[in-house]
Amino acid sequence: MQYTVSDQTGNQYGPVDLKTLKQWVLEGRIMPDSTVTDNLSNVTLLASQMPELGVNATNNPNDNNTGYASDVSQYLQANSVKRGTRLWGIVFWLVLGLVFSMFSKYGGLFVSGWNIFDAIKAKTDDDPNAGLCLGIAISGFIVILIWTMLKPQGS
Repeated sequence: MQYTVSDQTGNQYGPVDLKTLKQWVLEGRIMPDSTVTDNLSNVTLLASQMPELGVNATNNPNDNNTGYASDVSQYLQANSVKRGTRLWGIVFWLVLGLVFSMFSKYGGLFVSGWNIFDAIKAKTDDDPNAGLCLGIAISGFIVILIWTMLKPQGS
C-alpha cells in the first residue's frame, strides 16, 4: 500500500510504503498528530491512530522542543519523495504491444489495453507527463487495433 503524510502546514510527502513510514517515525519525521492517508482507500488517520507505526500521543517531541515541528517540516520538504514519470514505461509497453500484435491475434490489444490503464494511473499519481502518456497509449491502441483487424489471417 502507498501512503501520503501531511504536516501541520499542509505540505504532503509521498506516496511511500509502510516500511518508509516506519523509517520516518524512527527518524522523528512523523509526529503523533501528523496525518497519514492510505492512497488506496483514501482513509486519513493521525499517525498516533495507526498502531503499526508505533507512534502514540505521549512521545511527542514538541513537548520538549518548540522548534522541532518546523525542523521536521523543513526536513521533509527538502527530502520529499520525488515523483517520476511513466512516459518511458508507456513507450516500452507500446513497442511490446506492437511486437505481440505481429505474433498473436489479440496479444497486442491486451498489452496496449493494459498500457492505457497504466497511463490513467499516471494521471491519478500526478505524473507531470500524464496527458502525453495517455495520448501515446490511446494512439498505440488504435494503431494495434487497426493492424489486428487488417493483418492477414495466417499471420
